[in-house]
Amino acid sequence: KWDAGISMKIGGEIMLEEINANPSLLPGYEIKTVWQDSLCDKDTGQKTFLRNVFDQRYTAFAPGRSLNELDADGDGVVTTADVHPMSEIWNSSLVSPKPVGIVGGSCSSPKMGV
Repeated sequence: KWDAGISMKIGGEIMLEEINANPSLLPGYEIKTVWQDSLCDKDTGQKTFLRNVFDQRYTAFAPGRSLNELDADGDGVVTTADVHPMSEIWNSSLVSPKPVGIVGGSCSSPKMGV
């Protein structure tokens, strides 16, 4: 099973590390991100993004947790099923200052375009 969210999170973290490591790109700034779970549902993702932009409300997905801690069944793959029981706790985490988001396509296919 392909879990787009986790693989995108890892790639995004690598990208942010590279950008932040180069002081000539954004002098005096550090880029940070907030990971939010759309549950691979287009409507949920759109509502979350619009809430971010217009209400400036953000909910962090698994703040301060490593991938190993999120793998509830120990199979080496983190899926929504692993983290869903804990989502009520994480949905209470608000983030400030406001982050910037990127909207991608549906999570249903590994051929997803961003």
